Amino acid sequence: MRIRLAPLTLLTLVLTGIALPAAGWFSPKSSNRSGEIRTARAVDLNSETALRHRHGQPTHWRYVMLHR
Repeated sequence: MRIRLAPLTLLTLVLTGIALPAAGWFSPKSSNRSGEIRTARAVDLNSETALRHRHGQPTHWRYVMLHR
């Protein structure tokens, strides 16, 4: 049983070593981030979603249905 698990474990480690860099897990942190701060527009602050956020009301439809 242990003899069969050793190649499987090695194969899993090799595939993980290939998959993680391909998925971008080890990319440089400062690749596409500019550091800009986005200011809120008046349109964003007057929306119904912003009003719900300010008053702490739920925004997901399930939470809205269960909210008392």
